[in-house]
Amino acid sequence: MSNPLYEKYKDVTAVNDNDAVATIQLQIMKLSKKNVRRFRVKDDIGGSLYLFTDNAFPDYVLEIVPGRNAENNATTLCRVHPIFGHPDALMFARRELILAIQATLAPLGADRPHMQDGKDTDVTLAERGTADLVGHLCRILT
Repeated sequence: MSNPLYEKYKDVTAVNDNDAVATIQLQIMKLSKKNVRRFRVKDDIGGSLYLFTDNAFPDYVLEIVPGRNAENNATTLCRVHPIFGHPDALMFARRELILAIQATLAPLGADRPHMQDGKDTDVTLAERGTADLVGHLCRILT
């Protein structure tokens, strides 16, 4: 596939490491609500999310995209990538991905919620994890 946007973000990948997720989530639970808010990134198009890291797992970042209720949170453990290094870079990437998906699927109503794998309810593109957006873009381009 030779799509410049996909090529730019194809290395944003989810990782399956339950120990890392459990360790980082344990650290999150120890934080006060005020301290948790420091990890929040928000954008009108890119959505709202939280990014957490842990020194025990320096190659990973845990991304939590809040859903409409707690059961619909999208929690994704990702490999460290330059877009996770700065909130502006992350939101720029999410905006690019969401707008590209919407433009590609506009005739089909991409702005409407879609079923997400493993979820019982529909979610909007902004409620998806960043790695899921990359995967979604890949699927619609192939």
